[in-house]
Amino acid sequence: MGVTLTLMDFWEGVRWLGETVPFFTVLPAFIGILVLVWMFAPELSTRRPTPTHPDGEYRFDPDDFEPR
Repeated sequence: MGVTLTLMDFWEGVRWLGETVPFFTVLPAFIGILVLVWMFAPELSTRRPTPTHPDGEYRFDPDDFEPR
């Protein structure tokens, strides 16, 4: 009996969401935006590239960077 009441409350909540917010219209768009950000985020790097020394240890050389 308790499970039935819980399911009824759940579906009542789903119905309420559908009436108050275009929930099932907004949710797929939101998920799509998150997927696009997740796919393209690695290509949106804000850090400047740092050249590495052939030994694998970084040694600063001003000629490696373009002047601002």
